[in-house]
Amino acid sequence: MKQVNRRDGYRPLTFKLRQIGFMLNHKTVLKLMRALQIQSIVRQKRHGKRGKTALIAPNVLNRDFTATKLNQKWVTDVTEFHIGREKLYFSALMNLVNREIIAYQFARRPNFPLVKKMLEQGLSQLNATDCPIIHSDQGVLYRTNAWRKMLEGCAIPSMSRRGNCYDNAVIERFFAILKSECFYTRSYTSIEESQSELEESVVYDNQKRIKMALKGLSPVQYRTQYL
Repeated sequence: MKQVNRRDGYRPLTFKLRQIGFMLNHKTVLKLMRALQIQSIVRQKRHGKRGKTALIAPNVLNRDFTATKLNQKWVTDVTEFHIGREKLYFSALMNLVNREIIAYQFARRPNFPLVKKMLEQGLSQLNATDCPIIHSDQGVLYRTNAWRKMLEGCAIPSMSRRGNCYDNAVIERFFAILKSECFYTRSYTSIEESQSELEESVVYDNQKRIKMALKGLSPVQYRTQYL
């Protein structure tokens, strides 16, 4: 049970137990977890509100977070972590077909090179015929001419309505889980230590975290077996 590291709820844990031969009902697993006082870290819900569509780019994604093929739809965002008196900024790019983080960057400041390097990593994975929708919020980094120029001819820009986190709910949820599992419950002595832990968590999420929407596979396993 210790191996779940508080990342798994009762449904993913039931699936994992069945994979190793323990054919338990999910209700039984939930009962055992409660008896042993094992529970996944609570992830707080966020409440979105309506806002105006960006003038820079329309909301092309329009909360349709499903995709049928690789590099069809991407979502991206930047979040920050406070370590003592310092801050660490994390920019991530997710492929919606399997919810895999395909590119990311860390920086001490939320400047354009942060998202530029991340986007370069993502665009380098495209085939000649790919032209994904890339959805973001209306943050200043995504409203620059440099960002729009990088997308010309290779991706379709899409933006959330102002102040509406649900328009980019999938990447928001990823950040919430990341912070719950390896930040809010931990204390770090340095930026380097926290970045190392966060990178390890991204690798775990891509390679080992099973997702019921992906038939009980991790994002990497799903991409390998089905795409």
